[in-house]
Amino acid sequence: MIRLAIIFNYNRNKRLRKDGTAAVLIRAYHDARHKFFKTGVYVSPSQWDEKAKRVIRHPKAYEFNQIISMTVGRMESFITELQRNEEPLSLERLQDYKAKKHTIKNFTDLYHLYLQKERHQASFLSKQQTLNKLRAFQGKVLFSQINYQFAANFHEFLVQQNQGTTSIHKHFKWMKKFIRIAVKTGHLPVENQTAFQDFRIKPPTSNPLYLTEEELEAFEQMRLPYDHPLRIHLDYFLFICYTGIRPVDLEELKPEHFTIHADGIELRFRTSKTEEPYHFNLRTLFPHPDGGDSRPERIIKRVLEEMPYRGGPKAQLKKYRTYVWPYAKAAINRNLKTIAQLLPIRKTLHREIHAYVGRHTFGTIMAGKIEVQHLRRLMTHRRIATTMKYVHLNKKAIEEALKKADW
Repeated sequence: MIRLAIIFNYNRNKRLRKDGTAAVLIRAYHDARHKFFKTGVYVSPSQWDEKAKRVIRHPKAYEFNQIISMTVGRMESFITELQRNEEPLSLERLQDYKAKKHTIKNFTDLYHLYLQKERHQASFLSKQQTLNKLRAFQGKVLFSQINYQFAANFHEFLVQQNQGTTSIHKHFKWMKKFIRIAVKTGHLPVENQTAFQDFRIKPPTSNPLYLTEEELEAFEQMRLPYDHPLRIHLDYFLFICYTGIRPVDLEELKPEHFTIHADGIELRFRTSKTEEPYHFNLRTLFPHPDGGDSRPERIIKRVLEEMPYRGGPKAQLKKYRTYVWPYAKAAINRNLKTIAQLLPIRKTLHREIHAYVGRHTFGTIMAGKIEVQHLRRLMTHRRIATTMKYVHLNKKAIEEALKKADW
């Protein structure tokens, strides 16, 4: 097996280039030999976190970290492909991981090849998940096998894998994308594409689950002791409700992303999905009835004060004391259901609540308070059309409330 490691060259030979930087390399180790591969990333020693293996304090830190991550991902993908095809592993063979000439023998090969051209990390990982499901379903998929029955069988497989409606819809979206590429490149007759698309799947729900303001207040009023195991997860969820931050971004936040001023706490970072900047004063969001710090400020101050004293498994202790919310999403979603069942809210939330409901809650409530163009910036959407669904949700919530009004 070939093992990969991220290496900062200065830590290896203590030599810098003339501009004061050194290369970030990928070291491949196999059969008592190693070989270094370039990533194209060069930073100074002060801009490299050796323990986290990440670029820090650099204007292009996010871009550089994406390049490093995707380079490792593509090398691992290439190694997996060699093993799957029962080809011999060697450091010399690994040099072909980014070769432009590939033999496309089947649809799986085509999917893998064109996946390597994806430059956005989030999209790359999402499409990779679909490829993994496809391989688990059948391994190598011949072009001649792509038809209506193949789509039906793949759908049944995903259902048996306990994939939700949204996940199944995503997998079929990526399948259709690469099937279009296969048609355009002459590998697949258009008749096969049409046959595959004739299989209809249930679209994901168009109305995201969210809390009403009364239900949000029920979560806010829930009082848990300092050492209660559910309290950190309740704070996590409420912070999303009050800021609209995506869970994937919240899990990457560190204390240095927060700056405390006399007039409030500033939160500044760049989102991983859309790469849009998030830079807002938390004092302006959801003020507390008692005045002073806003609701999100009260949460983050409490969490930051507790961080140095967190306990946990020794192997995870550093992570727990480095990231603000370093907890597994599955555990958080599971505990949110436990919390919801203790509150007087809709039964649907008892069963289906998850971390992203907090973001939907923020968008829906704020859609009734600020202009849509400002909401787009708060939610770091690329397109205003994405933001408009929260405007529609807010109108629907008002209509439902009017129906229940005691006239």
